[in-house]
Amino acid sequence: MASFACQITLPIPHLVGVAGMLLLLSPSGFLARLAAAAGWIQSDQDFPLLVNDGLNLGVMLHFLWKEIPFITLILLAVLRGINPAYEIQARALGATPWQCFWHVTLPMLKAGIFSASLIVFGFIFASFEVPFLLGSTRPRALPVLVYRAFTDTDLARRPEAIALGLLLSVISIALIGLYLYFTAGRRVVRADG
Repeated sequence: MASFACQITLPIPHLVGVAGMLLLLSPSGFLARLAAAAGWIQSDQDFPLLVNDGLNLGVMLHFLWKEIPFITLILLAVLRGINPAYEIQARALGATPWQCFWHVTLPMLKAGIFSASLIVFGFIFASFEVPFLLGSTRPRALPVLVYRAFTDTDLARRPEAIALGLLLSVISIALIGLYLYFTAGRRVVRADG
């Protein structure tokens, strides 16, 4: 059941999610009208700014809504692969359910948590459309800066766009390298141990 619930948001494209966030969170959106109808605010324009705001709340809410189910699916797959005998042994040795979780299950989930977090961070770090449509105008996300510099009519900004794009690529490749370094070290330790 949890697996099915997590799969509901996966086929929804990010642009459709952005449109939904705009319809839900904008000052003239559903939540603003609901709050005005309930009498919590005078008009829908008194609703706090949640899209295109300085804190990027709309961007964060969109990515939380979209990526938490993805991470949950990965962790459910890892949980299904864990041998329940480890937890049974810990319980037989007197561990409480919380101790079993913190000292047995969570360490076995670390690789899945690390992998899923890296995948999601890499995707969000390079995402363009969500910060472009829901994000703040100052400061802009790095992919939005690349796009703005590359599509500027002033061709003198093209080198800036290329440099920013290379910076984006170098950071992404460095993250992949760190991931491979840490996971390779774990494989060697497991083979020797």
